[in-house]
Amino acid sequence: MKDFLLIFIVGFFMSTGLSAQIKNVYIGNGSSSLILESTGDYGPAGFNDLYMNPDWKMGTVITKKKALIKNLGLRYNVTSGQFEVVSVLNPDLIKRINLDGKVFVYTSYLNKGKKGRRYFQLLSEGKTHLLLARYVSRKAGKKGLYGYDPYQTIEETYYLQKGNQPAVPIKRNKKSILSLLADQKAKVEAFLRNNNLSFFNVNDIGKLLRYYDSLNAQSKQ
Repeated sequence: MKDFLLIFIVGFFMSTGLSAQIKNVYIGNGSSSLILESTGDYGPAGFNDLYMNPDWKMGTVITKKKALIKNLGLRYNVTSGQFEVVSVLNPDLIKRINLDGKVFVYTSYLNKGKKGRRYFQLLSEGKTHLLLARYVSRKAGKKGLYGYDPYQTIEETYYLQKGNQPAVPIKRNKKSILSLLADQKAKVEAFLRNNNLSFFNVNDIGKLLRYYDSLNAQSKQ
């Protein structure tokens, strides 16, 4: 039976300065290792946890059964008296992630001829998904009197995924979305008119996609 190490992990999605959320987790060895389960609670309200060194340092753990786990980002939480580890999940083993009221999936996409796989936020679920991808956009700085420092921002792109096909980028307008629903164009356009839906409203787009899915389900009966 594969040996598992019981350690404590702090969610690395949390912003610095907040009280660390300590979780009991089990992490396995090897390339297929993955956090399997977690429970826990927050520290005392109004107090930030204190660390021997707040920076993550690469370390090695040896279990009592002599299992060796390398390249872990570790730090010692003096407040809780526990070691914490920051971990990157293996996306090939992920079905979905629930985080702060949002759902994320790892799936394939096709954009400007480029194929790949990445995380998307799942906005509407069905046979046809509405997805949201986030990208980092960087701007180089400029010297001079009217210069500015380099900066980076997070940009968002919406995607539509039909079945197991790669997700493709869309714009939130009638032309872009209906071009991907062309096999039910007449009924979809009638549904839009009768329900006064807005392409600027994500929930309305979800309603449209669920209606589209229902049409395809009926045609297969």
